[in-house]
Amino acid sequence: MLRDSAGDVRWGLPQHLDASIGTGVAYALRAHGRQHTVVDTSSALVQLVRSGALDVAIIEHPCVTEGLEVGPVTQLSRSVLVASDHPLTSARRPSLRMLRGLALSCPSRDDNPPAFDALIDRLRARGLDPEVLPFTTAAAQAAAVASGAAFALGSASTQSPFITAVTVTENDLAIRLRVVSRTDSVQDAADAVISAIWTLR
Repeated sequence: MLRDSAGDVRWGLPQHLDASIGTGVAYALRAHGRQHTVVDTSSALVQLVRSGALDVAIIEHPCVTEGLEVGPVTQLSRSVLVASDHPLTSARRPSLRMLRGLALSCPSRDDNPPAFDALIDRLRARGLDPEVLPFTTAAAQAAAVASGAAFALGSASTQSPFITAVTVTENDLAIRLRVVSRTDSVQDAADAVISAIWTLR
């Protein structure tokens, strides 16, 4: 099994992922021993796996993963999160173009340049070229959205009385995840992580 000298399963996940993903993976890994979990950027997690500090990690795709074992790409759908009084919430056919004038609250490009660039390209292809408002905590992102200054991408579980999750008509904004592990690692725990993510689709 994937364990360090203390018998722990050392795994990581990106800091901006929905909590349901982390809890689902942690539940699936219970059979593999005690867990040591690291939350960081995708780029940092790749380096931690490459150095041997972690056994397995979930990262956002695309990301530079040279020298590591990589699992299949799994897509998880995302909604658009806006302030509850935004016109998008009551539109008959919600469209990304209705978000013009709002900034995008998302992780910094430094967190994972390939994934950041891919997201911006997808938005631009749909006629939206927003200012980017990086966030460092979920609370900061929620505050930016609730203030009416920004929109974000996330799951319906992020809703609150002040934030509404909307599925837009051209919803190709799924988050793409994959699992990376060391090339010299046994794959049983990595397979458990992949399976857990797969069930969340």
